Amino acid sequence: MVENPAKYLGWYLLGKPFSLWQWGLIQSHDEIHIYPIRKSIFTSAQLAKIINQGSKAAHVALFPLAMIGVILVASGINRSSTQRAPYLAVIVAVILTYWSILHTALLSLPRYGIPMRSLLYLMAIWGFYTLINVIELKFRQLRGRRTP
Repeated sequence: MVENPAKYLGWYLLGKPFSLWQWGLIQSHDEIHIYPIRKSIFTSAQLAKIINQGSKAAHVALFPLAMIGVILVASGINRSSTQRAPYLAVIVAVILTYWSILHTALLSLPRYGIPMRSLLYLMAIWGFYTLINVIELKFRQLRGRRTP
């Protein structure tokens, strides 16, 4: 740690949180099952395979939106400068931030992020909605300045 502090700082600030929220389980047999199995709907049914791959792709897209949502809540940015983030968004952001800090300090295995995925996706939806509204508001302000 003394020889390369930037490496460890990067690991604790980025690596461990990303490890906590990644899709696949590190210690698992495959992406879904921890232990080897004989038969599963996710290995035999084509629709289940498609659902699994769609969920994985959605997770990759929703994770950054959730982080944007947490940043927007923390910065106080909402649809306009006079509105604050809804209490539910603040509560979800606090829970996700606490969970990330706790597991970054301790053990950040992806299996510990699974119970929080519903909140992660809820924050992603709120973050996307708010980001679109903020961008739309900025465009309206720019358009309003150009018209004489």
